[in-house]
Amino acid sequence: MNNDGENKTCLITSSEDLGDSRMPFWAGASIFHIRYLKDVYSSEVFSMNPNGENTKRLTHNQATDYYPRTSIGGKIIFTSEHKLINGAQIWSMGLDGSDLKQLTDTQGYSCAWSPDGKYIVYTDSRRENGRLWVMDGDGKNKRQLTFVHHF
Repeated sequence: MNNDGENKTCLITSSEDLGDSRMPFWAGASIFHIRYLKDVYSSEVFSMNPNGENTKRLTHNQATDYYPRTSIGGKIIFTSEHKLINGAQIWSMGLDGSDLKQLTDTQGYSCAWSPDGKYIVYTDSRRENGRLWVMDGDGKNKRQLTFVHHF
């Protein structure tokens, strides 16, 4: 749509096999989002052109994937919650879905890149820990930022 909200265009529609698209993130020449899939009862990460064309499924892990975010260095981070792994984890991959790598092993949840693409801030959802942590973009050097649990 235009900046004023006029000329809205539908880019993605639901189908019997492909459910709703959610959590969009626009980066460069692509829009990244998740889409719920009926056949696996979970959500996967997708990319598409800004006009809605060239949709590509990037994850094939049959887990519930959330919050895809890209860096200036050409990586995507996202949260993935698999039924066989305890809690959600932060993962990274290339913009084309290659080089999939698990970055956390302690129930990481929402995440974001630093402006320079060197670090990732994320939420640790374990009850006994402070919630905010930071790590290098490759998952190393995890450091706790907050130390009080208020829930």
